[in-house]
Amino acid sequence: MKHYLLRTAWILFLLCIAPAFILAQSDDCPSIVKTAISAVKDACASINRNQACYGNIRLDATPRESSTPLSFTKPGDLADLVNVQALKLSPLDAQNNIWGVALMKVQADIPDTLPGQNVTFVLFGDVQIQNAVADTTAPPSLVLTTAKSLTLWGKPASGENPVTTLNKGIKLIADGRLKDSNWLHVQLADGSAAGWIFAAFTKNDGDLNTLSVIDDSLFAPHHPMQAFYFQTGLLDRPCNQAPDSGILVQTPQGKGKINLLANDVEIQLGSTAYLQAQPNGNLVITVIEGSARVTVGSQIIIVPAGARLEIPVGSDLKPNGPPSKLESYDVATLKALPIGLLQRRIAIATGLPNKQIDKLNQDNTNTDAAGSISNANPKSAGCSVKGDTPTTVTFTNNSQRNISTIWIGYDCKEVVYSKLKPGQFYRQETFATHPWIVRDSQSNDLLAGPFVSKDGSPFSVTISQ
Repeated sequence: MKHYLLRTAWILFLLCIAPAFILAQSDDCPSIVKTAISAVKDACASINRNQACYGNIRLDATPRESSTPLSFTKPGDLADLVNVQALKLSPLDAQNNIWGVALMKVQADIPDTLPGQNVTFVLFGDVQIQNAVADTTAPPSLVLTTAKSLTLWGKPASGENPVTTLNKGIKLIADGRLKDSNWLHVQLADGSAAGWIFAAFTKNDGDLNTLSVIDDSLFAPHHPMQAFYFQTGLLDRPCNQAPDSGILVQTPQGKGKINLLANDVEIQLGSTAYLQAQPNGNLVITVIEGSARVTVGSQIIIVPAGARLEIPVGSDLKPNGPPSKLESYDVATLKALPIGLLQRRIAIATGLPNKQIDKLNQDNTNTDAAGSISNANPKSAGCSVKGDTPTTVTFTNNSQRNISTIWIGYDCKEVVYSKLKPGQFYRQETFATHPWIVRDSQSNDLLAGPFVSKDGSPFSVTISQ
């Protein structure tokens, strides 16, 4: 009986202290967060371009092959990103007083002429990130000047994602070209924008063939961590004062759009975004300030502040399905994000109303329509006339149908030049005054066009439906 009473009393004692023990752990959580953020801000104040800073326990770092060993032993330790292959942080553990936080300054595609400008990465919680840039040597460059007013394009094709308009006499820095040197990848000298221009519209004293040949993607990453693979925990905050694990990415103010490649998804960012990803789950891009342009395959989605986008990914963290529609977010769930560690002070945008989200989803759907790269007026393109400005048009068939590329001749009759099966593409020489259309090879339905080059530069047409 005595033993029974003692055991009962012990159980009652444990039941009484358990809530206090749990409460103590909960009370420790916000204190750990506050202390860690303060420690990172002080310890990493001296971080420079293309460096990682050990902010708060715990951080495991993997060096690149043939690199010097990394010395991340105490908060404030720095390492050059060129030597870092991967970083792994720890989730917040209130019981053991652990929460991994790290800071990175990434050059991305900011010109070397702007050494003080960097993209800020704040990594916190259960995060693993791996550098995906094989060659971090900066490519050779040439200084150019625009010979006429022209458009800076997001991709090397007239009508393919306009970035901005450039006046005659603007100074540019070219850091890459297509194989035929017709198109050049350039940056404005002040770093405010980057994209593609037609080489014939520029003046230069150098040899374009000295530039590196790159593909026709949105950009060619060459700085450490400009392209990366990452994964994070999911809904893992232990208290309301702690954020769910993730990465905050912020671009410098007033420097246009910065290009990143996260888990093989192209992100053109001029703002602040919160990134999360889980294997066999979703890559989540939440824009809390400014806007982002996200490219998944052939689909382009504009994500403004106040919205989030989910992209399904496989076990390799690469996209394995179409992106979701944009969603709003509850700003209260983002209040705990460590925005105080960012380079620029911002306020987290309020979630967009459903009516605005619906309109954005409709606009994003239209950007992926068949013939979306049209560069002409269908009602007045008319018939071909004699032209003196040669150019090219590239047709790409991303649909599931067979298509015919058709020239509208001098007599206004249609002339079939090629038939493309799904997945095929074709580049055709033409003139700036010659209109083209695309039809379904079986039904003869008009899919896109007519279109002509308005300024004599090459253009392209992609059929995706």
